[in-house]
Amino acid sequence: MKNLLKYVSVAAAVLVLALIVVPHAASAQWYYGFGGYSFNPNTDALYIDGVRVEFWPPNEGGDNGGGGGSVSMDTQCPDGSTVPEGQQCPPTTKVCQDGSVVAINDSCPPLTKQCPDGSTVDISAQCPPTTKQCPDGSVVAINAQCAPNTCQDPSASNYGGSLPCDYPPALCTDPSASNYGNSLPCQYVPIQYCNDPAALNYGQPGDCDYPPAVTICQDPSASNYGGSLPCDYPPICSDPSALNYGQEGSCSYPPQNVCEDPNANNYGQVGGCTYGGGGNNGDNNNAQTGFTISGPNSVSATFIGTQSGESQVASVTVNPVGGFDSDVAVGVSSTSCPNVSGYSFDGGPYTSSPATVMRQNPSGWYAAPSGNLYLAVRVGFSSPIPSPCQVTIAASGGGKSADFTMTVHPDSKNPQFQEF
Repeated sequence: MKNLLKYVSVAAAVLVLALIVVPHAASAQWYYGFGGYSFNPNTDALYIDGVRVEFWPPNEGGDNGGGGGSVSMDTQCPDGSTVPEGQQCPPTTKVCQDGSVVAINDSCPPLTKQCPDGSTVDISAQCPPTTKQCPDGSVVAINAQCAPNTCQDPSASNYGGSLPCDYPPALCTDPSASNYGNSLPCQYVPIQYCNDPAALNYGQPGDCDYPPAVTICQDPSASNYGGSLPCDYPPICSDPSALNYGQEGSCSYPPQNVCEDPNANNYGQVGGCTYGGGGNNGDNNNAQTGFTISGPNSVSATFIGTQSGESQVASVTVNPVGGFDSDVAVGVSSTSCPNVSGYSFDGGPYTSSPATVMRQNPSGWYAAPSGNLYLAVRVGFSSPIPSPCQVTIAASGGGKSADFTMTVHPDSKNPQFQEF
């Protein structure tokens, strides 16, 4: 609709112009498009509403008709140029790579980039360096100082000189070492210490030194107590099953008490010989079956001063007679000993009423719970006993009973101490 109005406006303008222009002026002719006249004004174009109207003379061939005039319409663009109606005007601006818009004939602003150090440079240029390499090969920030190219260790022999640092050989600086002044590590000669408590320099390096007045061993527990120094100490038996457990000397054990009398009922068996009735069964001395119980006739109990003590181990054995195989219970039936603190059976704790069971093993021997073929019995005392006393060990089983009595002898030691 807009273009139709434009064409109507142009046609009207042409008609008005044709009516105004003098038909006979200066040999110009107006031509309506259907022949007859031609017009040659001072200017050959008229712009109306942005449309250029050009007047073209008719064909030169005649007055009437033929060729006639024509009207062409163009669009005037913002840059002053014209283009045929319906074509696009040439652009007047352009978009640069950085997004800005400038006139078509202007130059775009140069492209830049921001460098790590905060500066801005052309897009194709290199950023300033941020690090540098030092003479020693290390890399530091561009404004930082490189490490000194000399040895900075005061302990080095070339301190302040060229790298690398040089160090003197490491030497042993301990005057007490056998390799003092030589290469590390320091070496020491083994030191002998005095181990005699009676010596003046006990626990110190070197041989033991004694005061002139002391020439004999003063330790009552030493085997050479009262003899010449140094003191000698025998070994102590540490086997609870030994007869002399906790006492000086090597451990000693009870012999396998085997009856060697061919006339005895138990000839060749462990235990004391039995005759006639077949054992020491208290309830039936004439029984052909039963058992015997036996042990040492006496044991000693060691006391130091007024301290508590304990007896040696008494090995108690139970031996079957005539095919007897019942379990036998063993305990303490009586004692005449004072100051008894308890009894220990088979290495167990001390109790006032000990009891245990001995059973026959596959070999036919009676064994304690520990597996030994004897029952280890100890008597504990809270204080020394003044004289020998008796302890009776009793056993029963299978309707039979037996016992035996052993004597406990006190072995008191009263050390003498002197002040120097």
